[in-house]
Amino acid sequence: DRYGFRMTESIMPNVSSTESVTPKQLGSIIEVIEEYQVRTIFGDPYMSSDIGKSLSVETGVNVIILNMESLSAESDGSSSYVSMMRENVTNLVNGLYY
Repeated sequence: DRYGFRMTESIMPNVSSTESVTPKQLGSIIEVIEEYQVRTIFGDPYMSSDIGKSLSVETGVNVIILNMESLSAESDGSSSYVSMMRENVTNLVNGLYY
C-alpha cells in the first residue's frame, strides 16, 4: 500500500509448484498485463519457465526470478542470507525501472 503496488493476478494458482495455469488463466493474465501495461513479472525458481517465456513472447513483459528460499554456491552472489537479499533487492529495483 505504501508504494501503490497492487497484485493483480497470480501465475501459480496455489502453493503447489507442480500445477500450472490453464490456457484460460493464461489468457486472463495476458489481458491484465496489457490493460495495466505491466513491464515486469517477478517469480520464484519454481515458476514454470514455459509460462514466463509465453508471457514474455506474447506481451514483451520482463520476467525476473527472485531467490525465495535457498542459499547457493559462493560464485553466484547468494551464498549468505544478506547477499541473497541484496541480490533480490537489486533485481526488484531493476525490474521496477525496466
